[in-house]
Amino acid sequence: MCMMAKVYRHICSKVWNPINIDSLRLNVAIFLSLLEMEFPPSFFDIMMHLVFHLVEELYIYGLVATMWMYPIEWYMKTLKKYVHNMA
Repeated sequence: MCMMAKVYRHICSKVWNPINIDSLRLNVAIFLSLLEMEFPPSFFDIMMHLVFHLVEELYIYGLVATMWMYPIEWYMKTLKKYVHNMA
């Protein structure tokens, strides 16, 4: 399994262990450095760098999935179906 897949699995999990944060940080740093050796600088945009900050947010705020807006946006889409008059 890819190292980055493991990191995303830990970030998105419903239960996490704060002891594993240092290993997650290390895995992200190693993965990004390996990518920097293989790809040109134009490959890296803000989304590649976002993974590092997601691990930091996991340490500061707790579970990242509780801060995401995706479930609320999905619910808003469901509510929009019931609106018939857009005015």
